[in-house]
Amino acid sequence: MNGGAGSPRSPARAAWPSFVLAAAAVAWPLFHRGGFDSEAKDVFVVLAGSAAIAAIAAAGDVVLAMFRTMPIRCLAALAGLTVVSASWSLVEPEESFRWGLVICGYLAMSLTGGVLCARLGARWVAAILLAAAVVSGLFGLGAVALRTPPEADWLDGAWRPGGPLEYPNTLALLQVCALIPLAHFALSRHRVVAASAAVGLGVASAVLSLAGSPAALGLAIAAMFAAVAAPRAVLGATRSDALAICLGIALAALAAYLIAGGSTQRSATGGELGRLLALGAVVVATPLAIALARRLAVKLLAPTRWRRPALVALALALGVWVAASLGGGSLHGRDDLARAGIETSLDRPLLGAGAGGFGIASIPHQTTSTTRTVFAHNLPIEVWAELGILGLALTLALYAGSALLVRATVGARDAALVAPCVVAFLISNLIDWSWHQPAITAIWALCLGALLEIASSTGSYAET
Repeated sequence: MNGGAGSPRSPARAAWPSFVLAAAAVAWPLFHRGGFDSEAKDVFVVLAGSAAIAAIAAAGDVVLAMFRTMPIRCLAALAGLTVVSASWSLVEPEESFRWGLVICGYLAMSLTGGVLCARLGARWVAAILLAAAVVSGLFGLGAVALRTPPEADWLDGAWRPGGPLEYPNTLALLQVCALIPLAHFALSRHRVVAASAAVGLGVASAVLSLAGSPAALGLAIAAMFAAVAAPRAVLGATRSDALAICLGIALAALAAYLIAGGSTQRSATGGELGRLLALGAVVVATPLAIALARRLAVKLLAPTRWRRPALVALALALGVWVAASLGGGSLHGRDDLARAGIETSLDRPLLGAGAGGFGIASIPHQTTSTTRTVFAHNLPIEVWAELGILGLALTLALYAGSALLVRATVGARDAALVAPCVVAFLISNLIDWSWHQPAITAIWALCLGALLEIASSTGSYAET
């Protein structure tokens, strides 16, 4: 799986068709409820398959080598098992078959991500991620400011940004995936690139502050702590630069919450234009906030008697922001869903209820109105309930293979541009259902493929 961008045997220009098709495969479902509808899934499958065909034409050797890796083999096996389960599924066979094709689309996007990384570089894979995050984030912030559903949802007594995905948790997860890549580019020596990335950080910070997603907020804080704890490996920067980025993120998030956060009446109106302009000002001012934070960070890290109190004050401020941002947010009965999912799995432990059958099979076990859903909000449990013990084994192997892959590429060049997405997506799917939204899952698949290529080029391929 070697071959850098522009290698003689496969010029970089040969990979551009697959890049365009991969971007389209993300963009189409992104603006169609994240690809949740059947028609959007069908278009996604066609675009993802076309991108993979173009990728094979550009670098067939890279694609062939990727099939030797555990994550790719698990995706392929899950796709096949899902299609076969149409023969015993509790839902219409067409529905199970379509879902199997969608997983084939995820596989196709992973292969495409590997080729794009090999021929163009991981930065172009990150470009698709960042474009999707910033554009969808802007849509979500605008909708919150104007209080216009369905791009904004009224949940837990407050308006939450959902953007074109129409689901705040998924929009927040997409921003988490973009945080580290945006921070990386915000430290660029190129002023235009740095300023643009800092504006993107402002968008991500505001969305995370207003979305009310405990999981996304926790992942974001973990990413910031990782950046400060290991700045060279995560950002390729000094600790003072990493701290400056985190300060800028916290300031933008706090400002956004003060402007548009907190509890409100669903029918409350007035001040829409003011909120919109104020949120826009926060986003645009983020580069300045980071620049000022850089000066403050140097002083915070200086060996003075004020260093420890200043850091404690910063930690307390961050805690206040987290508590305020969560507001009335909760896990919404995820523990009850996990219990119901396990009980459903034990009803048919060997074959499961078939792809798409969790909603029907789990009805006897979903005992409260707050947990009635068609998804288990836990990917391993849901796959076990639908595809049986083999599906569970494949899913756990996918998680394990991805974890080994991330470990093998720690510190590798450009790995931090795509690894956070791989990690955050899989963790979030232990308590949510973004796996069923092709837009963000396609981005995860692209990043997974790119990380596999990075592992190959650094000689750590055998460990994955």
